[in-house]
Amino acid sequence: MPDQLDKTRQSINTFGETYQYDVAYMHQLYDASPQGYRLFENVLPMAAYHHRLPDDAYYVARIETTRDEDCGPCLQLSIDMALQAGVPADVLRAALDKHITMEQPLEDIRLFTRAVVQNTPHDEALVSRVNERHGGEGVAELALCIASSRIFPTIKRALGQDKSCSLVQVRV
Repeated sequence: MPDQLDKTRQSINTFGETYQYDVAYMHQLYDASPQGYRLFENVLPMAAYHHRLPDDAYYVARIETTRDEDCGPCLQLSIDMALQAGVPADVLRAALDKHITMEQPLEDIRLFTRAVVQNTPHDEALVSRVNERHGGEGVAELALCIASSRIFPTIKRALGQDKSCSLVQVRV
């Protein structure tokens, strides 16, 4: 069992180092409940899953959700992962700025996500455009993206690890 403890801790640390991300909440969760942490790890594939959605659409939804849920670190992580996936920096800057309108397909993703996150009625024309462009599979992926993007900031808040705000940057 000590080997597994060390491997898990190293995996957490490697993730933090790779993305310059504070992983204190992961260590706290693991220390308090190794089994709970294992369940948390099971969420990770769902959080990264998108087959039908292009990377830019997936990350626009993730950024919109995370911005609503987080004070900065998880949002910065989403930006860094999006850059690593090849999403153009100008798309990410626009996704961060509510006052910049993106190209229609991505703006539709942002508006759809915002409606879900804020629990506001769907604009039927918007829903229709998202369905036409991405199909049922794409909408299902959006649902998973939105739900999973809320998990990490929620766990951090519950563990009292949400105290530090940070300026979000598109670091290219």
